[in-house]
Amino acid sequence: MMAGSQPSAVTSVVTTYDAVNSNVVCSWTQGATNGFAITGNRVAIRRSDGFTYDSVTPYCTENAGILNAASVSGQKCTFPLSRIQGANWNLPQNTGIWC
Repeated sequence: MMAGSQPSAVTSVVTTYDAVNSNVVCSWTQGATNGFAITGNRVAIRRSDGFTYDSVTPYCTENAGILNAASVSGQKCTFPLSRIQGANWNLPQNTGIWC
């Protein structure tokens, strides 16, 4: 038996735009492990309705929408801006992107 609490949530989530490569970059600071291995993080982008979040497949997902441990150590996810400009996302040009 192991006493402890679950790992803390990520903090300092930042969304930036890489204009050179036309990519969106979501980055974060990993929360405290509290003695447990963090094996994955879920990365999701807010849709235009302001409430619904969806994963950005296949760029920020592995194994049911969760980034694996190798991706967690990098603490970022990069995907093409064009991926979220389609009809499913309804994000107009020059709108904010929230990871």
